[in-house]
Amino acid sequence: MKNLLLYFNTAKYLKKKQIFYRLKKLILPKRFSEFDKLIKEENYFLLEKIPLKFDINLLKQMFDLDEYKKLAKLIMKNRFSFLNREKKYSGKIKWNDLEESRLWRFNLNYFDFTPILGLSFRETKNKKYYSKFVKLASDWIINNKNLSMDAWHPYPTSRRIVNWLLAFYLFYPEIIKENSFYSYYLKLLYFQLDYLSNNLEYDLMNNHLISNAKALLFGGIFFREEKWYKKGIRILEEQLKEQILPDGGHFERSPMYHCIVLTDILDCLCILPQSSDIFKILKEKAEKMLYFLDSILLPDGEIPLFSDSSRDGTLLPGQIFHYSEELGLKRKNKKRIHEFKDSGYYIIKDNISYIIIDGGDIGVYYQPGHGHCDIFSYEFFLGKEKIIVDSGNYEYKIGEMRNYCRSTRAHNTIMINNKEQSEIWGSFRIARRANPKNISLIKKDKLTIFSGNYSPATQPNLIHQRFIISFKDNFWIFFDKVTSKSKNAKKKIIENFIHLHPEIKIKELDKNKFILKSKEHIITLIPFNSYATIGKGWYCPEFGMKIRNSVISLITEEITPIHLGYILIPNIVKSGSIEFNFQKGAKFQIKIDKKQYTLKINIK
Repeated sequence: MKNLLLYFNTAKYLKKKQIFYRLKKLILPKRFSEFDKLIKEENYFLLEKIPLKFDINLLKQMFDLDEYKKLAKLIMKNRFSFLNREKKYSGKIKWNDLEESRLWRFNLNYFDFTPILGLSFRETKNKKYYSKFVKLASDWIINNKNLSMDAWHPYPTSRRIVNWLLAFYLFYPEIIKENSFYSYYLKLLYFQLDYLSNNLEYDLMNNHLISNAKALLFGGIFFREEKWYKKGIRILEEQLKEQILPDGGHFERSPMYHCIVLTDILDCLCILPQSSDIFKILKEKAEKMLYFLDSILLPDGEIPLFSDSSRDGTLLPGQIFHYSEELGLKRKNKKRIHEFKDSGYYIIKDNISYIIIDGGDIGVYYQPGHGHCDIFSYEFFLGKEKIIVDSGNYEYKIGEMRNYCRSTRAHNTIMINNKEQSEIWGSFRIARRANPKNISLIKKDKLTIFSGNYSPATQPNLIHQRFIISFKDNFWIFFDKVTSKSKNAKKKIIENFIHLHPEIKIKELDKNKFILKSKEHIITLIPFNSYATIGKGWYCPEFGMKIRNSVISLITEEITPIHLGYILIPNIVKSGSIEFNFQKGAKFQIKIDKKQYTLKINIK
């Protein structure tokens, strides 16, 4: 019964279209059973003039010359590195290597190493790089006749199609000199496009569907197939309207996937005529997304690690900005704002410190696969140094690390009674989910206050209110209130987590007072109405990378209403204290050395 409820509470959010396509994939066999016969046919499939144009010089600027030379050497030796895991194949490439995670196999089948080999060929004029591509592509064709394997999943198929189309330009004119391989290669490209066109990811939707559309658009232009071109345009038009929020953010609320979708849009702009209607739509969306990305970047120029984000899962922000500038795009509105209500990101900064808060929905209601239990979590900087971090994302494979990275305790927020904010399960599933409400960001003189509340999906009778208060250049207060709708209130155990960057050192001055030391800064942390313990967590800034870090846990066990929190002072404090009164709203008396501050906040 418990499992049935879990499935029901997950499936009830799905669109009818998703359910239809999921059932279709389960019931109907995959098309194209004549794959093997097609490959063995002797008839030639040649194209003399290809209308698709791609700027090779622009592609060169997207890669670091020394870096892709190193990578090319590895690929020549059948050494492939994805997700911080390198593997060497001594014989045949295992395109569906079950020893590796599914995401690793996906990366292998993307053929994202095509530009590396192609640019090396164009830079050195050495045909060995072309020969290696031919060998790898031929090996893939021979060893992937089973259409049910991961190599034929629509997403890696979409990525591979674009890379194989790109290979025509990178290895030109060498590639058209060998009629036998060229025909072989074109037939397989055509076949993959036909296969993709009939296996679009309407069951999953989200960013995958945009990648599918991009591949159809590229293929439609390349082969002069109007049916693919029109289908790609139609999908892009409908999905961009739905997926790009009014504030410019991508609706999965993941900075990494925002960058992935933005890059797909830029690639489409690269090949389309500027006079086309779809070009104008893509350009408008891209410029809004560029502005959003520019605004949410951390002080060190990296993306926040919210919602399955990883530093190595996409182009770097600097590369994206350079790419967009070469295409003639502008970032709308030069003035950076700090409140993105549609996406749920809120930024507070002063001359010393910076914070970005995740106050948005857990993701797309019908597909929140990249959502975490991270409501009101945040990342905190002093200067360009990370002090308090999001745990990031280690992998997608179901298991201990996947569960940890998605859990409430992996984020800088509170956990009530050891239960998750939302009912996460599997690798990408969420049943009952919490939704933040009453979000506000108020600025007045030196004071900035973020506030919001939600009810945990697993404990709907409770309400968690969070206040993050900045007193410019002086201190930060993180204040949480937990109340109950039930009259028979029982004691609740509250854990408040603070995840420190691995390079931060902790020193306990006295009971419940800590000094946090980075390379250039010192921070005093003083909890209130709780006792502190120091444990260990994982910091995962890239796929396959996990680094031990310190986690401060502030614990309170009381009957609701419960008030707790902590103050951060970006300096060492010889004598400091914080007193509070919650009879009417919240009144804080803060003493920092010889200075005294009084703050009053209205709380309903």
